Amino acid sequence: MNIRKKIGSLFAGVTLLLLNVQAWADFATQSFGANGYDVVAYHTQNKPVQGSRDFYSFINGVTYLFASEGNKKLFDANPEQYLPAYGGYCAMAMTLGKKHLTNPEAFLVYKGKLYLNKADARPRWLKDVPGNIEKADKVWKEIKDIDPAKLQ
Repeated sequence: MNIRKKIGSLFAGVTLLLLNVQAWADFATQSFGANGYDVVAYHTQNKPVQGSRDFYSFINGVTYLFASEGNKKLFDANPEQYLPAYGGYCAMAMTLGKKHLTNPEAFLVYKGKLYLNKADARPRWLKDVPGNIEKADKVWKEIKDIDPAKLQ
């Protein structure tokens, strides 16, 4: 093997290594859907359970973490069943046309759908869940593709 081929092989190897390191760094620092909590566990255990980077799925541009391989498989078989309403934004804020981040503890699974809220918004959400869902569903259709910063 001549020196050009050796240098070319070495360069290709280093490039692949750097790409893999960058991909892992991106994964390690990115934000996750549902704040990294297992969206399946909300349904099956009725509580927030922190997901693990060992079990993840990527859908609609969002990475979701799971506490177990079993939960990942349930999600992969039927993501729509487990995805949080309104892209995971605060359900109560959605009724007001806003996209706010949520608190994993401030959740409700209602009629098979996961609704996340900010901690201080949850009590208002619970006062009229069906009415709030009706309002939020209408607003979501109008603002789902708008950058949250433009709604503040």
